[in-house]
Amino acid sequence: MIPISKPFLGTEESETVARVLEKGQLAQGEEVERSEQEWARYIGTKFAVATNSGTSALHVVLAAHSIGEGDEVIVPSFTFIATANAALFVGAKPVFAEIEGESY
Repeated sequence: MIPISKPFLGTEESETVARVLEKGQLAQGEEVERSEQEWARYIGTKFAVATNSGTSALHVVLAAHSIGEGDEVIVPSFTFIATANAALFVGAKPVFAEIEGESY
């Protein structure tokens, strides 16, 4: 079975969370800015933007690509509701696609 919601956290993640909590700034701040810069470098782009959730990230991606009214967005049938909702948020129509039961 594939653990679809099991986080993989190690020492580095724990230390990062501790640094953020010690600074008292849970949103924005230098840790988020550093993460955005590192991600942008990693993917080879000038900018990257952190979001507060996967839902927000999906919404931003669809809007950035001018997906909207009259468009169809293919989403997996085995998913969190945010996958379909993001399409609805921009006025598009989610279209569910089947997945392979063995591999997801």
